[in-house]
Amino acid sequence: MQNTTIIGRVRRVLSRVEVALGVVMMVVVVVGVALQVLQRYLHLTTVGWSGEVAMMGLVVLSLFLAGYLAARDQHITLEFIDGLLRRPRAIEAVWFVSRLIVIVVAAAFAFAGIQMVDSGVSGNLSSVAVPKAPFFIATAAGFLLVVVDVVLDLVERRGRFTPADRSATPAVV
Repeated sequence: MQNTTIIGRVRRVLSRVEVALGVVMMVVVVVGVALQVLQRYLHLTTVGWSGEVAMMGLVVLSLFLAGYLAARDQHITLEFIDGLLRRPRAIEAVWFVSRLIVIVVAAAFAFAGIQMVDSGVSGNLSSVAVPKAPFFIATAAGFLLVVVDVVLDLVERRGRFTPADRSATPAVV
């Protein structure tokens, strides 16, 4: 069944944007690592920034896809508490409260990222000579995406969780 609500359409567009950003960052990681490998085994002139670009690409990749994964319950979770619960209402309550905690923490981290950009922290990454501000912006954007994705998921599900949701296949982008 195709979701034709406005929220469903917004989530689909947001998902496509997040996946596209993730693909771009994955290419950055692969290129950075490939450069390192080529330099090491072909004894080419060493470029110090290739490792840092790969590392920062992986960090930004993680930040950009965190919301996508959190809204689909595809992120790493510890299901200890709800594994002990037997009543569906109790499991639903734990799920709902955990979503609220994710929203609050992600919003706080997004705010901190924005504060870092505004704080005037200067300087460049050690060998890349890229200012730190773009990484603070990526941090804020990544956590804002988490907030938006999880809020849209809660609104779309109307705050309801059923155990069948755990085994649901991810939405096709």
